[in-house]
Amino acid sequence: MPFRNNIYANKYSSRDWDVMAQAYELAIRQIGGKPLIRRERLARCVMTFFDRGVQNPSQLSSLAMSRELSLVDIERTRGAPLREDEIAAADNGFFLSGANGNWKDSTTN
Repeated sequence: MPFRNNIYANKYSSRDWDVMAQAYELAIRQIGGKPLIRRERLARCVMTFFDRGVQNPSQLSSLAMSRELSLVDIERTRGAPLREDEIAAADNGFFLSGANGNWKDSTTN
């Protein structure tokens, strides 16, 4: 993962970091050398899905990769990077859709 600073030091266990790192590395390998990929943004997405209950590295990778490639497509279409508020708005649709039902939202029963 491109970052692992003190902000998250007590939030995740070593096992959690290992799972997220596996997912992140798998996503990077699958995405390949696409120049518009934002590695930190991808890592944060892995963390977001992990926080929402996805614990399988392969599934984490797939979901994070789909989300990142969607954002890259939006940026490519508009010809400019997305601002944080635009990413949040895009994420609302992506996460509310449940990424096609592939993850469990821990905030609902």
